[in-house]
Amino acid sequence: MSDYRLKLYDKSQQAGINDMGLLRYEIVYTELRKVRKMLSMPKFDMVTLKDLIDLNNWNKLFNGMITMYDAIKKIPLITDEYPVSDINRIYGYCNKLMADDIKRNMNLNTVDKMRAASKLIYNKYDLSSNNYHQVVRQKLINKYNSLTNVRQFQGL
Repeated sequence: MSDYRLKLYDKSQQAGINDMGLLRYEIVYTELRKVRKMLSMPKFDMVTLKDLIDLNNWNKLFNGMITMYDAIKKIPLITDEYPVSDINRIYGYCNKLMADDIKRNMNLNTVDKMRAASKLIYNKYDLSSNNYHQVVRQKLINKYNSLTNVRQFQGL
C-alpha cells in the first residue's frame, strides 16, 4: 500500500461549473510521516494549520508536488505525429506490464540496451515544449507563483 494517492481530474465538471476548464491535481497523503519529512519536521511533531502560515512550508510542499508530478511515467501527449517505432518504445518504457513481458522474453543485456534506447526516445518527447504534460507542469508552477506572490519558483 502506498503512503499517498494521486488525484487528477476536471474540477469544473465535478463541481458542475461549465466552461471553466479547472484542472485539479491532488496528492492525498495517508501517512503523516511523509508530510513531516517533506516539511523537515521531527518524527513525532504535530502538523497543524499554523504550519501552513509559513511560506517556506508551502514551497516545500509544492516542490514535493512537482517532484512527484515529474516522476510519473506518462505517455507524452504532443501535437506532432510520431513514428510507430517511437510510440512502441515510449509505451514499452511507460507501461510496467509491457516492460515485465519484455524482461521475461529477452536476456537481461538486451533488455538493458532496449530500455536505455527507449528512455532516450521517451525523454525526447517528454521534455518537448509541445508535450501537454510540460504545458500542465508550467501552468502548475505559474499558478503557484501567482498564489504565493513569489516572482519565480526557486525549487528544482
